[in-house]
Amino acid sequence: MQIINTDSFPTIWAGLTEGQRYSISTALIQEGCCTTRQTVWNWSQNKTQPSTRDTKAHVARIVSRVVGTKVLPATLFPSR
Repeated sequence: MQIINTDSFPTIWAGLTEGQRYSISTALIQEGCCTTRQTVWNWSQNKTQPSTRDTKAHVARIVSRVVGTKVLPATLFPSR
């Protein structure tokens, strides 16, 4: 059974190394989830969230790949 990380994006971000943060930011920009590192920072500070479910799901896949545990879009970016 795979472990599921139910933490939010800001919580996960706070526990990452600089290398992991760089990997996630770069992948998010390259794969079209956002266009700037400022957007990723805003997500990490809980100032904004991705606007579509598809983008949230894509972000969850990228974060899962980098942190090595499954991350769910609904818990990564919970409704406000």
